[in-house]
Amino acid sequence: MIISDIRSLLNSVRHCRIAAAVIVATTAFAGYVHGQQAEPTLACEDQEVHYSSPDPAFDQRIKLSETKPLTAPTDSADKEKSPQGTRYLLLRSADLGKPGPWTTTLFIGGVGLKEKLLELSFVDHGSGGVHAQWLNEKLLFIEVWWGRIASTDLILDVTSRRFLYKEDAQYGDLVQPCH
Repeated sequence: MIISDIRSLLNSVRHCRIAAAVIVATTAFAGYVHGQQAEPTLACEDQEVHYSSPDPAFDQRIKLSETKPLTAPTDSADKEKSPQGTRYLLLRSADLGKPGPWTTTLFIGGVGLKEKLLELSFVDHGSGGVHAQWLNEKLLFIEVWWGRIASTDLILDVTSRRFLYKEDAQYGDLVQPCH
């Protein structure tokens, strides 16, 4: 009889511990969910892209150099000419079907580059890839995606081989719920 009473008491204690644990977990989860619901949401018309100085971690993954034309791919079908046709770019995108890290290389050639090509590499970028567009014969706009909501926007002066504009863009507002 004493043994069965002890077993009964132990079972009661065990059930109380389980019940207490469930109560604590439920309370914690309810507080978490309540905290999530309490976060303010932006009005849809207030969502925006935030721009800032380049993050040094991203900046180090952008490499600009010169190369001889014979070392670069020369497939003319993939060349995108500048508006007046005096220069071209050739984008060698990473194979996003394979696991990363991915590197995309942009070759720039044409008049005024002293028989050399500019080689611009973007190392370990995200699946959004790299996009380039001529603004005129001298300036090239480039967007490189580092992740789902982070990119860097660049404007390269091809003649001086300098970036005239370089800022990071954060798209976090655009993926949040809005009202």
